Amino acid sequence: MTKKKKTKKKGANWGVPKNAAAYFDPSYDYPFRDKHPILYLLTVIAVIVGVMIGPALYIYLCWLKIQSNIALDSFNLFFWIIGFISSFGISIGFCNLFMIIHKQYLGHYVTIGSFIIGVVGSAIGLLFL
Repeated sequence: MTKKKKTKKKGANWGVPKNAAAYFDPSYDYPFRDKHPILYLLTVIAVIVGVMIGPALYIYLCWLKIQSNIALDSFNLFFWIIGFISSFGISIGFCNLFMIIHKQYLGHYVTIGSFIIGVVGSAIGLLFL
């Protein structure tokens, strides 16, 4: 008697899952939190740190560039804000990858799209700063 291997449909993780709206409900985490309290705490801390990685890195790069460059005027400030906001895209991509542990992954399109928006927006912001 041989066991049949359960195969996942190819491409199942590309799109956003049908129950993705439930991921943002705090009660969705209760079963995982009750079963793994220490892992839950560690993942929450990691996600909080992950949210800060993109903007912190962008602020650091801006600080290095401003030190050797010019003072901020309204034109540069506009691009600084654009880069800062888009740097959260990098953070969203990191956090989305990390939420695989909680089985709350939003799909490859969200991850790749977040990284692209974050990197491109931050690069534009740094270029015009």
